[in-house]
Amino acid sequence: MTPRAASFDVWLFYTPCHGQLSTHFAPASSVAADPSLRKRCLMPTRTDACPAASPPHAHHGARRRAGSGVGLHLPAPGTHPRLLEAGEPRALAREPMDAPGSTAVDSPPKSPTLSRRELAVCLAIALAIFFFHQGPFWRHRWELDAAIGYSYLAIPIIVAAVLAYRRKLALRALALGTLEVTCWKFALTYLIAHTVWMFSNPSPRPAAKPAPLPDAPATAAPTRQVSVDQAGSIEGALSDAAALPMAGAVAFIESGVEEYAFDPAPTHPTFSVRMRAIEPLVSVAELHEEVRAHSVDGKLHTLIASQGDTDLFNLPLQSSGAFSAAEIRRGHGVVKLRCAVHERSGEQAQLVVLTHPFHAVLDETGRFEWSGIPAGRITLAAIHPDGRVARADHDVVAGSLTLAKLTLPSERPADQ
Repeated sequence: MTPRAASFDVWLFYTPCHGQLSTHFAPASSVAADPSLRKRCLMPTRTDACPAASPPHAHHGARRRAGSGVGLHLPAPGTHPRLLEAGEPRALAREPMDAPGSTAVDSPPKSPTLSRRELAVCLAIALAIFFFHQGPFWRHRWELDAAIGYSYLAIPIIVAAVLAYRRKLALRALALGTLEVTCWKFALTYLIAHTVWMFSNPSPRPAAKPAPLPDAPATAAPTRQVSVDQAGSIEGALSDAAALPMAGAVAFIESGVEEYAFDPAPTHPTFSVRMRAIEPLVSVAELHEEVRAHSVDGKLHTLIASQGDTDLFNLPLQSSGAFSAAEIRRGHGVVKLRCAVHERSGEQAQLVVLTHPFHAVLDETGRFEWSGIPAGRITLAAIHPDGRVARADHDVVAGSLTLAKLTLPSERPADQ
Protein backbone atom coordinates (compact mmCIF):
# COMPACT_ATOMS: atom_id res chain seq x y z
CA MET A 1 0.00 0.00 0.00
CA THR A 2 1.31 3.43 -0.92
CA PRO A 3 1.80 5.66 2.15
CA ARG A 4 -0.30 8.77 2.25
CA ALA A 5 1.53 12.01 2.10
CA ALA A 6 1.40 14.13 5.21
CA SER A 7 2.26 17.70 6.08
CA PHE A 8 5.27 18.22 8.26
CA ASP A 9 6.93 21.28 9.75
CA VAL A 10 10.68 21.75 9.72
CA TRP A 11 11.76 23.28 13.01
CA LEU A 12 15.07 24.91 13.75
CA PHE A 13 16.29 24.34 17.26
CA TYR A 14 19.18 25.72 19.24
CA THR A 15 20.77 23.54 21.91
CA PRO A 16 22.59 25.82 24.45
CA CYS A 17 24.60 23.09 26.07
CA HIS A 18 26.11 21.93 22.79
CA GLY A 19 26.10 25.28 20.98
CA GLN A 20 24.60 23.72 17.89
CA LEU A 21 21.77 24.45 15.50
CA SER A 22 19.66 21.59 14.29
CA THR A 23 16.61 21.02 12.16
CA HIS A 24 13.92 18.57 13.03
CA PHE A 25 10.99 17.16 11.11
CA ALA A 26 7.98 16.90 13.41
CA PRO A 27 4.25 17.43 13.20
CA ALA A 28 3.15 20.83 14.36
CA SER A 29 0.82 19.33 16.92
CA SER A 30 3.68 17.65 18.81
CA VAL A 31 5.69 20.82 19.09
CA ALA A 32 2.71 22.88 20.13
CA ALA A 33 1.96 20.39 22.88
CA ASP A 34 5.50 20.65 24.29
CA PRO A 35 6.19 24.21 25.60
CA SER A 36 9.90 23.48 26.07
CA LEU A 37 10.30 22.71 22.38
CA ARG A 38 8.28 25.75 21.52
CA LYS A 39 10.60 28.08 23.42
CA ARG A 40 13.72 26.65 21.78
CA CYS A 41 12.28 27.02 18.30
CA LEU A 42 13.75 29.87 16.29
CA MET A 43 12.09 29.80 12.85
CA PRO A 44 9.66 27.38 11.28
CA THR A 45 9.04 26.59 7.67
CA ARG A 46 6.53 24.22 6.18
CA THR A 47 7.25 21.43 3.81
CA ASP A 48 5.12 18.70 2.31
CA ALA A 49 6.87 15.36 2.29
CA CYS A 50 6.23 11.67 2.54
CA PRO A 51 7.09 10.30 6.00
CA ALA A 52 8.81 7.36 4.43
CA ALA A 53 11.05 9.61 2.32
CA SER A 54 11.73 12.33 4.88
CA PRO A 55 14.76 11.80 7.08
CA PRO A 56 14.25 12.25 10.80
CA HIS A 57 17.02 14.81 11.04
CA ALA A 58 18.53 17.26 8.64
CA HIS A 59 22.21 17.99 8.23
CA HIS A 60 23.72 20.70 10.39
CA GLY A 61 24.51 23.94 8.56
CA ALA A 62 23.47 27.46 7.69
CA ARG A 63 21.27 26.40 4.73
CA ARG A 64 18.50 23.82 4.34
CA ARG A 65 16.61 23.30 1.12
CA ALA A 66 12.83 23.19 1.64
CA GLY A 67 10.27 21.92 -0.85
CA SER A 68 10.47 24.88 -3.28
CA GLY A 69 14.28 24.82 -3.58
CA VAL A 70 14.96 27.72 -1.19
CA GLY A 71 16.77 27.64 2.12
CA LEU A 72 16.25 28.73 5.70
CA HIS A 73 17.61 32.15 6.63
CA LEU A 74 19.68 32.23 9.84
CA PRO A 75 19.99 35.44 11.84
CA ALA A 76 23.31 37.25 11.44
CA PRO A 77 25.93 36.55 14.09
CA GLY A 78 25.59 38.78 17.12
CA THR A 79 21.82 39.24 16.76
CA HIS A 80 19.07 37.62 18.78
CA PRO A 81 16.41 35.73 16.86
CA ARG A 82 12.86 36.45 17.82
CA LEU A 83 11.07 33.54 19.57
CA LEU A 84 7.67 32.55 18.31
CA GLU A 85 4.89 32.95 20.81
CA ALA A 86 2.05 30.54 21.18
CA GLY A 87 -0.63 30.99 18.60
CA GLU A 88 1.60 33.24 16.38
CA PRO A 89 1.40 32.18 12.75
CA ARG A 90 4.46 30.52 11.41
CA ALA A 91 6.16 32.82 8.80
CA LEU A 92 8.06 31.38 5.93
CA ALA A 93 11.60 32.84 5.97
CA ARG A 94 13.03 32.17 2.55
CA GLU A 95 15.77 33.74 0.43
CA PRO A 96 17.47 32.97 -2.89
CA MET A 97 20.49 30.73 -2.75
CA ASP A 98 22.80 33.56 -3.96
CA ALA A 99 21.47 36.22 -1.60
CA PRO A 100 23.84 38.39 0.47
CA GLY A 101 25.32 36.45 3.30
CA SER A 102 25.74 33.37 1.15
CA THR A 103 28.87 31.36 1.64
CA ALA A 104 29.28 30.92 -2.16
CA VAL A 105 32.49 32.38 -3.63
CA ASP A 106 31.80 35.32 -6.03
CA SER A 107 34.10 36.27 -8.93
CA PRO A 108 36.13 39.51 -8.32
CA PRO A 109 34.66 42.69 -9.91
CA LYS A 110 36.22 43.93 -13.12
CA SER A 111 38.51 46.97 -12.93
CA PRO A 112 36.88 50.16 -14.32
CA THR A 113 40.15 51.22 -15.99
CA LEU A 114 42.21 49.74 -18.81
CA SER A 115 44.30 46.71 -18.05
CA ARG A 116 47.87 46.53 -19.28
CA ARG A 117 46.87 44.42 -22.26
CA GLU A 118 44.02 46.77 -23.17
CA LEU A 119 46.32 49.79 -22.81
CA ALA A 120 48.86 48.15 -25.12
CA VAL A 121 46.17 47.48 -27.75
CA CYS A 122 44.90 51.09 -27.71
CA LEU A 123 48.42 52.50 -27.79
CA ALA A 124 49.45 50.25 -30.69
CA ILE A 125 46.49 51.37 -32.82
CA ALA A 126 47.15 55.08 -32.09
CA LEU A 127 50.85 54.68 -32.97
CA ALA A 128 49.95 52.86 -36.19
CA ILE A 129 47.81 55.83 -37.25
CA PHE A 130 50.67 58.22 -36.46
CA PHE A 131 53.26 56.18 -38.36
CA PHE A 132 51.27 55.30 -41.49
CA HIS A 133 48.40 57.81 -41.91
CA GLN A 134 50.35 59.77 -44.56
CA GLY A 135 52.54 56.86 -45.54
CA PRO A 136 55.69 55.89 -43.61
CA PHE A 137 56.37 58.88 -41.41
CA TRP A 138 60.14 58.85 -42.04
CA ARG A 139 59.42 59.82 -45.65
CA HIS A 140 57.61 62.99 -44.57
CA ARG A 141 59.26 63.48 -41.18
CA TRP A 142 59.11 67.28 -41.50
CA GLU A 143 55.36 67.34 -42.20
CA LEU A 144 53.64 65.46 -39.37
CA ASP A 145 50.73 67.78 -38.56
CA ALA A 146 48.02 65.60 -40.11
CA ALA A 147 49.42 62.36 -38.67
CA ILE A 148 49.64 63.88 -35.18
CA GLY A 149 46.14 65.32 -35.31
CA TYR A 150 44.38 62.19 -36.54
CA SER A 151 46.24 59.90 -34.13
CA TYR A 152 45.02 61.98 -31.16
CA LEU A 153 41.46 62.26 -32.48
CA ALA A 154 41.19 58.48 -32.75
CA ILE A 155 42.19 57.76 -29.13
CA PRO A 156 38.72 58.27 -27.50
CA ILE A 157 37.10 56.10 -30.17
CA ILE A 158 39.66 53.31 -29.71
CA VAL A 159 39.34 53.36 -25.90
CA ALA A 160 35.53 53.33 -26.08
CA ALA A 161 35.59 50.35 -28.43
CA VAL A 162 37.93 48.36 -26.17
CA LEU A 163 35.89 49.14 -23.04
CA ALA A 164 32.66 48.21 -24.79
CA TYR A 165 34.16 44.91 -25.92
CA ARG A 166 35.19 44.16 -22.31
CA ARG A 167 31.72 45.18 -21.07
CA LYS A 168 32.93 47.91 -18.74
CA LEU A 169 32.21 51.05 -20.76
CA ALA A 170 31.54 53.98 -18.44
CA LEU A 171 32.21 57.70 -18.53
CA ARG A 172 34.86 57.52 -15.80
CA ALA A 173 36.63 54.58 -17.41
CA LEU A 174 36.53 56.31 -20.83
CA ALA A 175 37.99 59.56 -19.45
CA LEU A 176 40.77 57.82 -17.50
CA GLY A 177 41.62 55.48 -20.37
CA THR A 178 41.75 58.31 -22.91
CA LEU A 179 44.04 60.36 -20.66
CA GLU A 180 46.35 57.41 -20.03
CA VAL A 181 46.68 56.45 -23.70
CA THR A 182 47.20 60.11 -24.69
CA CYS A 183 50.07 60.54 -22.22
CA TRP A 184 51.81 57.37 -23.31
CA LYS A 185 51.32 58.18 -26.99
CA PHE A 186 52.72 61.72 -26.59
CA ALA A 187 55.81 60.45 -24.75
CA LEU A 188 56.58 57.76 -27.34
CA THR A 189 55.96 59.85 -30.48
CA TYR A 190 57.92 62.80 -29.04
CA LEU A 191 60.89 60.56 -28.34
CA ILE A 192 60.74 58.78 -31.72
CA ALA A 193 60.23 61.92 -33.80
CA HIS A 194 63.04 63.85 -32.13
CA THR A 195 65.38 60.90 -32.45
CA VAL A 196 64.69 60.69 -36.20
CA TRP A 197 65.12 64.46 -36.58
CA MET A 198 68.48 64.37 -34.79
CA PHE A 199 69.92 62.03 -37.40
CA SER A 200 68.30 63.66 -40.44
CA ASN A 201 69.34 66.54 -42.64
CA PRO A 202 68.07 69.99 -41.58
CA SER A 203 64.47 70.65 -42.54
CA PRO A 204 64.06 72.77 -45.69
CA ARG A 205 62.45 76.12 -45.15
CA PRO A 206 59.04 76.09 -46.82
CA ALA A 207 58.72 78.47 -49.73
CA ALA A 208 55.89 80.68 -48.62
CA LYS A 209 53.60 82.15 -51.20
CA PRO A 210 54.67 85.77 -51.64
CA ALA A 211 52.26 88.42 -50.53
CA PRO A 212 51.19 90.79 -53.30
CA LEU A 213 53.31 93.91 -53.28
CA PRO A 214 51.82 97.32 -53.90
CA ASP A 215 52.29 98.98 -57.21
CA ALA A 216 54.71 101.80 -57.77
CA PRO A 217 53.71 105.13 -56.20
CA ALA A 218 50.89 106.76 -58.09
CA THR A 219 52.77 109.50 -59.87
CA ALA A 220 51.79 111.21 -63.06
CA ALA A 221 52.96 109.08 -65.96
CA PRO A 222 55.19 110.96 -68.38
CA THR A 223 53.35 111.86 -71.55
CA ARG A 224 55.94 114.01 -73.28
CA GLN A 225 56.98 112.50 -76.60
CA VAL A 226 60.37 112.93 -78.24
CA SER A 227 60.25 114.44 -81.68
CA VAL A 228 62.80 113.53 -84.32
CA ASP A 229 64.25 116.99 -84.56
CA GLN A 230 64.79 117.09 -80.77
CA ALA A 231 66.54 113.75 -80.48
CA GLY A 232 70.15 112.71 -80.79
CA SER A 233 72.24 109.56 -80.72
CA ILE A 234 74.95 108.12 -78.48
CA GLU A 235 77.66 105.67 -79.33
CA GLY A 236 80.15 104.50 -76.74
CA ALA A 237 82.16 101.72 -75.18
CA LEU A 238 82.95 100.40 -71.75
CA SER A 239 86.63 99.78 -71.00
CA ASP A 240 88.79 98.53 -68.20
CA ALA A 241 92.37 99.45 -67.31
CA ALA A 242 93.22 95.77 -66.85
CA ALA A 243 91.77 94.93 -70.28
CA LEU A 244 89.32 92.43 -68.82
CA PRO A 245 86.43 91.27 -71.05
CA MET A 246 83.26 93.29 -70.77
CA ALA A 247 80.88 90.46 -71.65
CA GLY A 248 77.85 90.42 -69.38
CA ALA A 249 78.10 94.05 -68.28
CA VAL A 250 75.01 96.29 -68.54
CA ALA A 251 75.17 99.87 -69.86
CA PHE A 252 72.22 102.26 -69.51
CA ILE A 253 71.14 105.88 -69.16
CA GLU A 254 70.81 106.45 -65.44
CA SER A 255 69.10 109.86 -65.49
CA GLY A 256 68.04 112.72 -67.77
CA VAL A 257 65.09 111.18 -69.64
CA GLU A 258 62.49 110.78 -66.82
CA GLU A 259 60.10 113.39 -68.29
CA TYR A 260 59.59 111.52 -71.55
CA ALA A 261 57.45 108.54 -72.48
CA PHE A 262 58.89 105.75 -74.62
CA ASP A 263 57.69 102.57 -76.20
CA PRO A 264 58.70 99.58 -74.06
CA ALA A 265 61.55 97.33 -75.14
CA PRO A 266 61.20 94.23 -72.94
CA THR A 267 64.29 92.19 -72.19
CA HIS A 268 62.60 89.12 -70.62
CA PRO A 269 65.13 88.70 -67.79
CA THR A 270 65.60 85.11 -66.60
CA PHE A 271 67.68 83.93 -63.61
CA SER A 272 69.03 80.50 -62.67
CA VAL A 273 69.58 79.96 -58.94
CA ARG A 274 71.82 77.36 -57.37
CA MET A 275 73.80 77.05 -54.18
CA ARG A 276 76.27 79.96 -53.89
CA ALA A 277 75.34 81.56 -57.23
CA ILE A 278 72.65 83.45 -59.12
CA GLU A 279 73.15 83.69 -62.86
CA PRO A 280 73.48 86.03 -64.62
CA LEU A 281 75.19 88.22 -62.07
CA VAL A 282 73.69 91.38 -63.58
CA SER A 283 70.69 91.93 -65.82
CA VAL A 284 68.25 94.66 -66.85
CA ALA A 285 64.46 94.95 -67.00
CA GLU A 286 61.84 97.62 -67.49
CA LEU A 287 59.22 98.58 -64.93
CA HIS A 288 56.08 96.34 -65.06
CA GLU A 289 58.01 93.69 -66.93
CA GLU A 290 57.93 90.04 -65.82
CA VAL A 291 60.99 88.41 -64.24
CA ARG A 292 61.38 84.60 -64.36
CA ALA A 293 63.65 82.36 -62.29
CA HIS A 294 64.12 78.68 -61.47
CA SER A 295 66.27 76.38 -59.33
CA VAL A 296 68.96 74.37 -61.10
CA ASP A 297 70.43 72.34 -58.21
CA GLY A 298 67.36 70.47 -56.98
CA LYS A 299 67.03 72.62 -53.85
CA LEU A 300 64.44 75.07 -52.62
CA HIS A 301 65.28 78.76 -53.04
CA THR A 302 63.50 82.07 -52.51
CA LEU A 303 64.71 84.89 -54.75
CA ILE A 304 64.16 88.33 -53.20
CA ALA A 305 64.70 91.69 -54.94
CA SER A 306 65.31 94.61 -52.59
CA GLN A 307 66.29 98.25 -52.90
CA GLY A 308 67.49 99.76 -49.69
CA ASP A 309 65.23 98.44 -46.91
CA THR A 310 62.32 97.71 -49.24
CA ASP A 311 61.60 94.35 -50.86
CA LEU A 312 60.29 94.80 -54.39
CA PHE A 313 59.29 91.20 -55.08
CA ASN A 314 60.13 87.62 -54.11
CA LEU A 315 60.01 84.37 -56.05
CA PRO A 316 59.70 80.96 -54.31
CA LEU A 317 61.61 78.46 -56.45
CA GLN A 318 60.75 74.76 -56.35
CA SER A 319 63.35 72.01 -56.19
CA SER A 320 61.84 70.46 -59.34
CA GLY A 321 63.26 73.33 -61.43
CA ALA A 322 59.89 74.74 -62.50
CA PHE A 323 59.95 78.43 -63.43
CA SER A 324 58.38 81.09 -61.20
CA ALA A 325 57.54 84.59 -62.37
CA ALA A 326 56.78 87.96 -60.81
CA GLU A 327 55.98 91.40 -62.14
CA ILE A 328 58.22 94.35 -61.29
CA ARG A 329 55.71 96.81 -59.89
CA ARG A 330 58.05 99.40 -58.44
CA GLY A 331 61.68 100.40 -58.13
CA HIS A 332 64.19 102.28 -60.26
CA GLY A 333 67.90 101.85 -60.66
CA VAL A 334 70.07 99.04 -59.30
CA VAL A 335 68.18 96.35 -57.34
CA LYS A 336 69.90 93.68 -55.23
CA LEU A 337 68.93 90.03 -55.67
CA ARG A 338 69.55 87.40 -53.00
CA CYS A 339 68.33 83.99 -51.83
CA ALA A 340 66.46 84.12 -48.51
CA VAL A 341 66.93 80.38 -47.87
CA HIS A 342 70.73 80.45 -48.13
CA GLU A 343 71.61 83.88 -46.77
CA ARG A 344 75.21 82.95 -45.96
CA SER A 345 76.05 81.07 -49.14
CA GLY A 346 76.75 84.20 -51.22
CA GLU A 347 73.86 83.87 -53.66
CA GLN A 348 73.67 87.46 -54.94
CA ALA A 349 73.08 89.29 -58.21
CA GLN A 350 71.95 92.71 -59.47
CA LEU A 351 69.02 93.82 -61.60
CA VAL A 352 68.75 97.25 -63.23
CA VAL A 353 65.14 98.51 -63.34
CA LEU A 354 64.42 101.30 -65.84
CA THR A 355 61.49 103.16 -67.42
CA HIS A 356 63.04 103.64 -70.86
CA PRO A 357 64.58 101.49 -73.60
CA PHE A 358 68.12 102.94 -73.44
CA HIS A 359 69.93 99.94 -72.01
CA ALA A 360 72.03 97.08 -73.33
CA VAL A 361 73.73 93.90 -72.17
CA LEU A 362 77.26 94.21 -73.56
CA ASP A 363 79.33 91.64 -75.39
CA GLU A 364 83.10 91.19 -75.15
CA THR A 365 83.76 94.40 -77.06
CA GLY A 366 81.79 96.46 -74.53
CA ARG A 367 80.22 98.69 -77.20
CA PHE A 368 76.69 100.21 -77.07
CA GLU A 369 74.66 102.53 -79.32
CA TRP A 370 71.23 104.24 -78.92
CA SER A 371 69.20 106.67 -80.94
CA GLY A 372 66.11 108.79 -80.26
CA ILE A 373 67.54 110.22 -77.05
CA PRO A 374 66.05 113.57 -76.01
CA ALA A 375 68.51 116.44 -76.32
CA GLY A 376 69.95 117.50 -73.00
CA ARG A 377 72.31 116.41 -70.27
CA ILE A 378 72.22 112.76 -69.33
CA THR A 379 74.15 110.40 -67.03
CA LEU A 380 75.50 107.18 -68.46
CA ALA A 381 76.28 104.21 -66.22
CA ALA A 382 77.56 100.69 -66.58
CA ILE A 383 77.73 97.75 -64.13
CA HIS A 384 80.21 94.91 -64.54
CA PRO A 385 79.35 91.38 -63.31
CA ASP A 386 82.07 91.66 -60.68
CA GLY A 387 80.21 94.64 -59.12
CA ARG A 388 82.28 97.56 -60.42
CA VAL A 389 80.31 100.60 -61.63
CA ALA A 390 81.29 103.30 -64.13
CA ARG A 391 79.46 106.65 -64.59
CA ALA A 392 79.87 109.65 -66.87
CA ASP A 393 77.82 112.75 -67.77
CA HIS A 394 77.32 113.72 -71.44
CA ASP A 395 75.36 116.32 -73.41
CA VAL A 396 73.17 115.00 -76.17
CA VAL A 397 72.79 117.35 -79.13
CA ALA A 398 69.69 117.11 -81.29
CA GLY A 399 70.44 115.61 -84.69
CA SER A 400 74.02 114.75 -83.70
CA LEU A 401 75.95 111.70 -82.60
CA THR A 402 77.54 111.89 -79.17
CA LEU A 403 80.55 109.71 -78.46
CA ALA A 404 80.85 108.41 -74.91
CA LYS A 405 83.42 106.43 -73.04
CA LEU A 406 83.01 104.68 -69.71
CA THR A 407 85.95 103.34 -67.71
CA LEU A 408 85.57 100.91 -64.87
CA PRO A 409 87.48 101.58 -61.63
CA SER A 410 90.30 99.23 -60.76
CA GLU A 411 88.73 98.23 -57.41
CA ARG A 412 85.29 97.10 -56.49
CA PRO A 413 83.11 99.23 -54.20
CA ALA A 414 83.41 98.48 -50.51
CA ASP A 415 79.77 97.34 -50.19
CA GLN A 416 80.13 94.65 -52.88
